[in-house]
Amino acid sequence: MVLGVVQIVSEIMSVLRKRVETLKIMETSEALYRTLRSFVESSNKDSYLWNKGIKLDSKIMFVKPGKWVLEVMLYDKVELGAKVEVVSLKSYIDNRVELSLYFKVDSSYLAHVSVFDIMDNVSVLGGFDVYMPYNGFENVYKLAFYNANVPYAYPIVAVYVLDKINKFIDLDKYYTMLLERANKE
Repeated sequence: MVLGVVQIVSEIMSVLRKRVETLKIMETSEALYRTLRSFVESSNKDSYLWNKGIKLDSKIMFVKPGKWVLEVMLYDKVELGAKVEVVSLKSYIDNRVELSLYFKVDSSYLAHVSVFDIMDNVSVLGGFDVYMPYNGFENVYKLAFYNANVPYAYPIVAVYVLDKINKFIDLDKYYTMLLERANKE
């Protein structure tokens, strides 16, 4: 049976005209998966509460009550880096699970995405590098978040999460602003 499936896949691959990449699955906790899924699937209509930002000191937050908060950090000094996070509100009290995008103006990769997750009471920190300008980074098409225990789960490709963040904050303009500020210092 397995040999037949391998043969069919091999035959299909031989007729494709476009390049095919293998998707890397990052197994996440249920809390992080549900948070990212809610974030990606939430409506972009301005009339919804979570599409209106709240400014608190050096932070702007977009909050979907009981689900997630998107935090955009505004620092005075660029050397601290700049951070954009999607944080779970479902597990915030017990365990902080988040996906963070860090901009660093003095590095070769320009930005780094970190994933902090709690699975079976063990913290998991994974991540990947991204490049600017933002236009759907090639390496984020190859990574997806998934949890097999969530009913009707599907792999959430990392580019979907970054595309959604880009709807709240223009990643290109934000990065350009940080570069200009760093050059003035």
